[in-house]
Amino acid sequence: MQRASVTYVRHAMPVSDDGVESTAWHLSDQARRLAGRLASRLEVDGGIGALVSSTEPKAVETAEAIAAHWSCGITTDERLREVLRPWVGNGYRADAHAYLRGEAPDTWETYDAVAERV
Repeated sequence: MQRASVTYVRHAMPVSDDGVESTAWHLSDQARRLAGRLASRLEVDGGIGALVSSTEPKAVETAEAIAAHWSCGITTDERLREVLRPWVGNGYRADAHAYLRGEAPDTWETYDAVAERV
């Protein structure tokens, strides 16, 4: 029995706004175009069986570009949301990069908690 492959795609680069929580950020027009280009480069043998996105606007907008290219629907799932953390305002990107490098600040959701909910 052949197993289905899984491909993970992180959302395209959103327009950041220090006055708005990152969970509410949207994509720029350029990011939408780039997400569409990425969709055309995905190696999906036989099409997409399921496309699942977080409920955050930037993730849904990225998924919409993929869905448009592959003619498939999107299912959203709140569990795929961003990591729980306090609002950080200025310096958010540096903190996010540190988290992705394995340098989780004490106030951010633990890696184990993220793995459990996802």
